[in-house]
Amino acid sequence: MKQKTIITGIGLIMFLMFVISCVKPFEPPVITNPNSYLVVEGVAIPGSDTTRITLSRSRNLSDTTSFIPENSASVRIVSKLGQTYQLNPKGKGLYTGLLNLAQGQEYQIKINTNDGFQYESDFVSAVITPPIDSLTWKQDNDVTVYVNTRDPQNKTRFYRWEYIETWEYHSYYESIIGYDKSNDLLYFLDSSEKKFACWDSVYSDKVIIGASDQLSEDVITNLPVTSVPVGSDKISVRYSILVRQFGLTRDAYDFWQEIKKNGTQVGGLFDPLPSQLIGNIRCTSNPDEPVIGYFSIATVQTKRLYILNNQVINWKGTNYDVLCTPRITTPDSTSYFLWDPNLAPAYYISGGGLAISNVFCVDCTLQGGINRKPGYWP
Repeated sequence: MKQKTIITGIGLIMFLMFVISCVKPFEPPVITNPNSYLVVEGVAIPGSDTTRITLSRSRNLSDTTSFIPENSASVRIVSKLGQTYQLNPKGKGLYTGLLNLAQGQEYQIKINTNDGFQYESDFVSAVITPPIDSLTWKQDNDVTVYVNTRDPQNKTRFYRWEYIETWEYHSYYESIIGYDKSNDLLYFLDSSEKKFACWDSVYSDKVIIGASDQLSEDVITNLPVTSVPVGSDKISVRYSILVRQFGLTRDAYDFWQEIKKNGTQVGGLFDPLPSQLIGNIRCTSNPDEPVIGYFSIATVQTKRLYILNNQVINWKGTNYDVLCTPRITTPDSTSYFLWDPNLAPAYYISGGGLAISNVFCVDCTLQGGINRKPGYWP
């Protein structure tokens, strides 16, 4: 009896192995789909603000490229009266123009790609966006920035926000000394050569939307825009965020809500999408080809907020003490060390000698920013 049970068990295992080996792994269409669909991002802005439209291509999960720009396209905004406004290519899929669109007219976007395909949107009219009431922030370990807005006329109801973060940071040493390798000379840097203070920026990459259609008043209160992790070098000196607010139609809001539900970032509409996103743009040369994006027209409202390092608590930032430990050199050994491109002068030693350190510790541009102060910076 025991032997029969063992044989039966072995047979069952072999049968299961056979069945499993015959099961074909499920591959979602987004993984194997060879097509690359057009992605349209941006808002046409009436008045004197610049319109920015980005064209790119959706990608498959197997793709290693994170962004596939659509260059060499013709992008224009066309009114129902036949007026045409051409956008200028700026590279990396970006097309811009100062269009001075009239707020009372309806417009559509028309796109001709380099491969001969034509696309167009429905006609839409401009949404007049109310001003941002305020930007506030709160530190609960991390720092979170909030937006507050209202429309006294109760007309807007649906909103979307973008932002640009900019921050000032400093190198570990404020070096005033340069080294001319060709002449083996140390010299004092002028103001244009100093690389102690730098500024870096990053654009928002997530969907930020809000709605007040379920409220008696058109009010958005303390909606989180972004968070800065505690200790981030973004607030090592001075941090700034410029928030841009757009009013939306109900249909546009539904589209962006679906994007957000899918977990897709604003800067990643070209990412693999788990469901079909139906916008208001279509391919006229091939009606069966999907297009990802929603064409909107809206005025833009902006507001800027600054946060200083002395306004936050327990904000230690990145510790570069070990990397930036100085090496003290004598006059006859300085040249020997400074021939290494990874080393640079840090400061003079009282009574003679020079402290040198890793070039990263005296050149703030090596952290990705530029040593040119923005015009709006305090």
